[in-house]
Amino acid sequence: MVSIAVLLIAVGFWFILAFFLERLRAHKYSTFPTTGGVIDSLDLIPKKGVTRTPTWTPSIIYTYKVDETVFTGTRLTFTRVVVEEKTAGKIRDLFKIGNPVKVYFNPRKPADSVLNPKGADLNNRLILGVVLTLTGIALGLLTITPTG
Repeated sequence: MVSIAVLLIAVGFWFILAFFLERLRAHKYSTFPTTGGVIDSLDLIPKKGVTRTPTWTPSIIYTYKVDETVFTGTRLTFTRVVVEEKTAGKIRDLFKIGNPVKVYFNPRKPADSVLNPKGADLNNRLILGVVLTLTGIALGLLTITPTG
């Protein structure tokens, strides 16, 4: 029982750490310089999931120029994005082929870019991490038998 508690706490901490690392990364990229880019392609790939509602993963390609060098980017955000129908429609409208986009790029490595540095909403990751950690702590406390 104690090993399950330790596992829950470890996995919970991993989710919490991942949340804060992504937030730190997003903040860093939101301060990077931007340049204009153009959407070259957008595909919404159907995703088989555990939900009953259909979901899609956007796959995007855009080009942008930094110091007269043309780069190709493929990241919408830093995290894997899975969207439902309403959001998929918004993405389809916003990122039509030929549409201009604002590209955030790493000034030290301009090939490293992203369109949305804030990323996807990761609050679920934080909540899951806290719940798993607290559950593990509670389970661990319940398995401790008082002596005496």
